[in-house]
Amino acid sequence: MSAITATPPGVRRGSRDTIAAWAGRLALPVILLVAAANFAWQLGSSSYFVDEAFSVLHSAPTFGAMFHFIARYETTPWPYFVFLHEWMGHTGSEAEWVTRLPSVVAGVALVWGTYWMAGAFVSRRPALAAAALAALSPLITSYAQEARVYVFLMLALVISVGATVRGAKRTEAQNRLLILGALAAFVSIWLHYIALSVVLPLAVWVATRRNLSVRQRAAFVAVCAIGIATVVPLLAVQYHYTPNGGAINGPINLRNVVSVVGTPFAARVGTPVSVRTVVGALVVVGGVIALLFGPRRRVSERALLAALGAFGVVALIAVDLISKHILITRYTTITAPFLITAIVAACTQLPRAAAAALATCAAAVAIAGIVDDHSGSGFYAPTRQAVEYIAAREHPGDFMISPGVPLIDVPLFYYDTRKMRPKLHYFGLTYGYLPQAFSSYKRIWIMDAPQAATNASALAAIRSYLQWFGFRAASVRVFSTSIPLGVVLAVPR
Repeated sequence: MSAITATPPGVRRGSRDTIAAWAGRLALPVILLVAAANFAWQLGSSSYFVDEAFSVLHSAPTFGAMFHFIARYETTPWPYFVFLHEWMGHTGSEAEWVTRLPSVVAGVALVWGTYWMAGAFVSRRPALAAAALAALSPLITSYAQEARVYVFLMLALVISVGATVRGAKRTEAQNRLLILGALAAFVSIWLHYIALSVVLPLAVWVATRRNLSVRQRAAFVAVCAIGIATVVPLLAVQYHYTPNGGAINGPINLRNVVSVVGTPFAARVGTPVSVRTVVGALVVVGGVIALLFGPRRRVSERALLAALGAFGVVALIAVDLISKHILITRYTTITAPFLITAIVAACTQLPRAAAAALATCAAAVAIAGIVDDHSGSGFYAPTRQAVEYIAAREHPGDFMISPGVPLIDVPLFYYDTRKMRPKLHYFGLTYGYLPQAFSSYKRIWIMDAPQAATNASALAAIRSYLQWFGFRAASVRVFSTSIPLGVVLAVPR
């Protein structure tokens, strides 16, 4: 009788164990599939962002011209541009989805890397949660869909941190892990200078590990120092030509502080002050505080994890206070994987109700940001659509006037040179150049960013110019994403 009554519970336990085991095995692959679907979805829908247009423009020429452009017009070292040059050369395409595809692959690898890195600080389940939040991070999504260096930079840094912390905590394969961590740190420095905000606290942490030999600590710090020393000459040249990081306007104000503090939840086209962005910033602050002051037993090296996430944000605010107005998420992007891990680690230390509240807020803000990223209003200015519209209707001798805003003009210039006949055109509705343009050309395509995405608003934005020079609007078309772009064909009355 006892055997009969004991069997069903045993079977049920075995079934639960089997399901739990399969769920454990499938969790990470499912997360990676979600990340791949999220990053690849609508990959080519948005026009190029201004920095993406520069990436393609500066990577397309010969090597000699490419290094010339990088030194004078970029604020990033050359490895990514060399890679993009080779990628476009071998694929034979500059299509948006083609140039962005390597970023998708790096983004999926970053999600795996976040899981692996988080495993050096927390147990497997929280590490899986960190990977899931990384797969749904709107900021990581946006950079996994851009032809820029930042997702590769984040990947290099999570590998560096994951390998270094693991190497410092054990003796098995210790040297190999420390070498991998040091080399990944070196690569990250050569991918972008902002890597220092992660590499520096990591190097200080390694230098203070008593369980490592003096030779191991010195070698790690030396590799990081060599990376810094070798990249400084290029930094000096680029700083000479672009001391403000490419005309960046990032002063300390409520919007920029909320955006930078809530870096993992920043959306593709900016982070205005809203309920979503404020909650995202509060989740980050609450997560870091809970991590630092929670029980010690559940998180390893929590001070280092907090430093890796917070140092870049604090340092950027300090730089902004002292000199440069560069308080934008572009320069705190690399903190995202570490802040995500800090939030998840904090949940393991909080009481159940508080942990559930923090996790729910983080997931809700992330999903809301993902919706923004994938909506039409979350795409960059519709410059490709505007140029394609003109290209299908232009006549020989047509002239074009662009808005005069780099955010729009640079992508317009890129698409103009790729999709339309070569022609002269002016950047901006500057009165000093307009009389010559209107007196010399009979068909002028005028582009501007109207207040609203309507034909009436687009026409109202340039009506005074038309009246002054005796022209009329032969056609009006408005394209709308995050920035409405009006296209007016002006002809003499």
